[in-house]
Amino acid sequence: MPNQIGLDGFESCRFRRGAAAVAALCIAGWTVAAGAKTTTFDVPKAHGTFAVAINYAGFIAGDYGDAKGVAHGFLRNADGTFATFDPEGSTDTFPLSINASGAITGYYFVGSSAVSHGFVRGVDGTISSFDAPDGTDRTFAIAINAKDKIAGIYEDRNGASHGFIRSVNGKTVTFGAESVASINKMGTIAGSTGSYQGFARTSDGKFTTFDVSGANGTFPSGIDDKGVIAGAWNNSQTGAFEGFVRAADGTITTFNPSQSTDTTVNAIGNNGAIVGFYESDRYHAFVRAAAGTIKSFDAPGSTATFAYGINAKGAITGFYIDSSGVYHGFVRN
Repeated sequence: MPNQIGLDGFESCRFRRGAAAVAALCIAGWTVAAGAKTTTFDVPKAHGTFAVAINYAGFIAGDYGDAKGVAHGFLRNADGTFATFDPEGSTDTFPLSINASGAITGYYFVGSSAVSHGFVRGVDGTISSFDAPDGTDRTFAIAINAKDKIAGIYEDRNGASHGFIRSVNGKTVTFGAESVASINKMGTIAGSTGSYQGFARTSDGKFTTFDVSGANGTFPSGIDDKGVIAGAWNNSQTGAFEGFVRAADGTITTFNPSQSTDTTVNAIGNNGAIVGFYESDRYHAFVRAAAGTIKSFDAPGSTATFAYGINAKGAITGFYIDSSGVYHGFVRN
């Protein structure tokens, strides 16, 4: 299932890169879409840069690998300068989300075990770590909204997965969910259940499940401030993954980039645009406008391009692989 934030996906640690990114190392050739400026970048001295989230001001969060293969967090400022960081005791750090003010959340591992904790990095650079209630050293913070509320998942002492939402004062509310993908300004969370249904959970606890017609599974990956949800669904007829967008009134529209054999949807911006990547001859990024038009694109010099984040201005971030198999970040305006 593309971009699903279930606990099984964390066993490989770098779930956001996934099997698709690994497979793309073997695929060559590239084209450049016209009409947009793409800037590529690398964290200084990085052995691989993975950009995953961008806010309205153009600040980008992600992780990078060092010479020993250890993952560290980074913040790329709008002027192109970098700040790198790790929670205390981290042996691998994975930022996943940045909000309008520049606060970053994600998770980190400790030691060589599967012990993980959530963290939030404030705009002043201060980092606080936390665990969801009843967690057994397996907490994963996924997304942060404009009000500094954090959504994620954790595993309880019986090994069951749960979702959580954490307020800025540290108060945490838990609920049933297999995966949590995104949280909007109003506190509505999108994700999927253990039975592979999509869900939306409002700030007052109302839980609504939904399915794409004909799907083996429905997997939301983003929600905007209007309550529009985007994600992927598994087509029971073909076995392939395709994209969907669910309007605030519950209407679902499916889509697929031309020539795609599998589509991964990663984010929706507050302008209604959706980004992700798809497989055909190789891996290409795409952006789907709110009106429904889809444009594919590739970072210059890439053999595979993966779009992960988009802001309300339409700026897109992600990462790509060059002909030498090295990962680099990009931002497309």
